[in-house]
Amino acid sequence: MFGEIGAWMYKALGGIKPTQENPGFKEVVLQPNFVTGLNHFSATHKGPYGNISSDWKRTANGILYTVTIPPNSRATVHLPILKKKQFFKDRQKLSTLKANYITALQAGRYQFEWK
Repeated sequence: MFGEIGAWMYKALGGIKPTQENPGFKEVVLQPNFVTGLNHFSATHKGPYGNISSDWKRTANGILYTVTIPPNSRATVHLPILKKKQFFKDRQKLSTLKANYITALQAGRYQFEWK
């Protein structure tokens, strides 16, 4: 009975979802929801290739989002436009977002930040 509540948390808040084309978590969609009133959320899903993690927190300057993609996997990340003016990936400024940011990532650990 409580399994779907846990799945809702990592799918909706953490944004960890399998793709329809490859449902076994070899390909992952990461689409977090930065819910108003919640300052931090962390989710880990143990998939067949390893742990997939999605962690976000509000900071004094904005939002910091960290993801981990396991070996032999890849992810498509969908990030929303936020009212912050600067957007960074792994501490390198990308630009001001004018549309949702979508990028493909290989296995590894990545950080995105809005300031």
